[in-house]
Amino acid sequence: PWESVAVGAAGAEAALRRGGRVTVHRDFVGAASRRDIGDALEKCGLFRQYKFGNVPEPRVHMLLAPPAAGDGNLAYQYHGVTMRARPIAEVPSVALLADRCSAAFGGTPWNVGVDVVCYRDGRDSCGWHADDTQGETLVLAVVLESVGGPRRVQLRPKQPPHRAPGGAPRKKKVRRSYAH
Repeated sequence: PWESVAVGAAGAEAALRRGGRVTVHRDFVGAASRRDIGDALEKCGLFRQYKFGNVPEPRVHMLLAPPAAGDGNLAYQYHGVTMRARPIAEVPSVALLADRCSAAFGGTPWNVGVDVVCYRDGRDSCGWHADDTQGETLVLAVVLESVGGPRRVQLRPKQPPHRAPGGAPRKKKVRRSYAH
C-alpha cells in the first residue's frame, strides 16, 4: 500500500519496508545557488535527449564525471542507452554541489558520476525504474526547480526475487504502471 510522507520545514525521513530509507531535506540548496546552477545548466549545452530504440526519451540529461574518474571513459548504461560522461569541471556550479552532497551524505566518492536530468515541462516524465543498474547503493536527487508547482515523486522498493520450488529464480513478472 502507498504511504504519503509529508515534508515539513525540517524535511522528513521514511524507512522503506524492504530496507533502506528515503530522506528529504528541504532547501538543501539555497535560492541563489539554485539560480546559479540553473543558469549554468542552461548555458552549458551538454544536455542530450537519448532514445529507447527509435523513441525519444521524455526528458534530457547529461552525465558529468568527477575528477576521481580519471581517464574520462566513465559511462552509464540503461535500457540500451550508453551515456558518455563529460568532465564535471565543465559545469563548476554542479561540481560544487556534488562536493557538498558527497560531504553531507557519507563522504563517499561518486562511482557513477552525476546524472543531471531535466524534465522540461509537464509532459516530460520517467516511469518506474531502478537506479541500481551499476551497483549504486546511495542515490541522491536534488530538485532545483519545479515549474508549474509541485510534482509528485513516487518510490517503491524492489520486489525480492521470486523463487520457484527448489530455489531457482522464477521468470520476472511484468508489471505495468502509468504513474510518474
